[in-house]
Amino acid sequence: MAEISEEDTAAAAASSPEAPSSPQPSPATAASAAPDRPVAEEAGEEEHWKDAPWRIDFMAKVRERDRTQMDCFKDLMKAYQQLKEAPTLGPWGFPLGEGDGEASEGGRGEDPRVLNDKIQLLHEQLTHNYREKKSVVEELTNLRNKLARIEMEQAATKQLLKDREDELKDRDAQIETKMSEYRTLLDTYQVLQTEHEALQEQRNELQKQLDAKVNENERLITDLLHLKEHEAEKMNEMNQMLNEIMRTHQEELQRNAAEGVAAVAAKGSQPIEVARRSTHVGAVGVRSPASAKQPVDFSEILGPINMPRISVPKMAGRSVRCHTGSIEALDTNYCPHQTPQQLLLTGSVDGYLACIDARHESTLYSFPALSSRFGVSSVGLSSDNTWCLAAATDNSIQHVHLFRQRSQCTMKGHAQKILRCGYTTLNSPFKAYSASADKTIKIWNIHRSVCVKTAHAISMITCASLHPHQSDCLVTGHRDGHIIKWTLRGDDCQQVESMQAHEDELVGIEYSPDGEYIVSCAKDNSVHMSNDRMFRVMKQLGEPQGGRSGYRKPAPVMSPDSAWIVSPWGDGDELVFWNALSGQPYATRKVPSVGQVTSLTWRFGKLITAHRDGSIVFWADQAANDGDEDERPPT
Repeated sequence: MAEISEEDTAAAAASSPEAPSSPQPSPATAASAAPDRPVAEEAGEEEHWKDAPWRIDFMAKVRERDRTQMDCFKDLMKAYQQLKEAPTLGPWGFPLGEGDGEASEGGRGEDPRVLNDKIQLLHEQLTHNYREKKSVVEELTNLRNKLARIEMEQAATKQLLKDREDELKDRDAQIETKMSEYRTLLDTYQVLQTEHEALQEQRNELQKQLDAKVNENERLITDLLHLKEHEAEKMNEMNQMLNEIMRTHQEELQRNAAEGVAAVAAKGSQPIEVARRSTHVGAVGVRSPASAKQPVDFSEILGPINMPRISVPKMAGRSVRCHTGSIEALDTNYCPHQTPQQLLLTGSVDGYLACIDARHESTLYSFPALSSRFGVSSVGLSSDNTWCLAAATDNSIQHVHLFRQRSQCTMKGHAQKILRCGYTTLNSPFKAYSASADKTIKIWNIHRSVCVKTAHAISMITCASLHPHQSDCLVTGHRDGHIIKWTLRGDDCQQVESMQAHEDELVGIEYSPDGEYIVSCAKDNSVHMSNDRMFRVMKQLGEPQGGRSGYRKPAPVMSPDSAWIVSPWGDGDELVFWNALSGQPYATRKVPSVGQVTSLTWRFGKLITAHRDGSIVFWADQAANDGDEDERPPT
């Protein structure tokens, strides 16, 4: 029979719950392996894990297992005590006594075989329980280790959560700082908004005062123009009266001379002398034969009757080189009575503007008004020769101060080339118009650099011209051959009349200096003269010898007395003069070798042409009383 030694008993006792051989690490001990944490935090964690459901279930299972092992151990110890108290068995299985084959004093106990079987059974149960306890202890150890790892992860998670909470606190502090800054900025904005509203009210009030002053100035200018027109009418009436008096006096002189000749013929050789009684025109009579001392001088009497008249220039005069590139725009001041200076403004393809003194035929100054990448397509000069408008090839308009030689503002709004631009008021250079190939006419407020009105044409605009004395009247030429009259009043632009002037596309249109006629030319080289008041074509000018030209010529112009019409012809190397009364070509003049004519004007009593090489040519002015009276068309 197997005996249970003291070592086995010690091992069994060591494996029992009452006497554990080596203490297992508790949750607190496993948690101590983690990084140092505050005691309050560890206590909170233990309280948290102590009430976990899985922990309660696991501890119940452990207590049940310990209770079962304890019962088995108690039974085993009881059997062991009984076995220890039983008599020693002899070789035959009987207890040894003092005598041979006799039993000891204790008498016979329980059957040893039964006890041996019980001991064997209990030993097997103890071994099985020991092994089961060992696996459970290992599982418990693994769970404790897992629990320690979970606690470490939880601690790291808590630390991360704490860091995130600190970051959130910092973010909240930053947000609070930003909110305080925002409130400060909002208060500042409200103060600035109040100041802006006050300034806006002041600006509106000043704008109203300015508009009132502008309207008052326009009214005064209109009254002045009416007075000038009335004065001109009075002067015309006086001229008519003077012509009538002169004609009457001339008839009287001729009649007196005829009577004197008849008297001489009747009386034979007795001479009769006729002389002037005074130097005053009209104080002419016939002296008596007794007082006659001098013969009649008819050249002296008829000389003052021949008034100076504008004739066709004989040749090109002085040439002034004011640009390095081709001159594409030219304008003059239509109101010479407001300023004594005869200023001529030109613009070139290199973006330069040049001011020329037409009286002395010299360049005053030139300066770059635009970038070198853009050229000038049109210019408009103010009535006081101080401001000008320069239309650039990038479809923008520059408002330029001529004395300061720099742009004050830029206006944009057109999509295609600007053909004509200028001022719509004579007294204020702060309202402008522009006509573009994008079929639009725009009215601009230069104070604000904005477009206040846009008028749309049916056909593409190819040329335009402003009335020389009525700044609210504009005519435009179109691709379909029509001429349209527009009225520009205030901030409005309305179409007034329209007529079919040509069969082909118009390439140039211009008002006469007195504003009574409109001269236009088309792509097919036809040149027409129209009446502005009736707004219909009056005359189609005949073609000169040599046929039509392929040169896209600029707009023709009329002489200041509306007697002649001049236009470039051929390849731009000659000028053709038409008689405005008969409509037939009168003379041609060769252009000097300075390039094709790009623009021309007949202002200040002289013909001026601009050329492709950047030169301005002043043509020689010839009077009718120098022996060329045949060049004056009949009136």
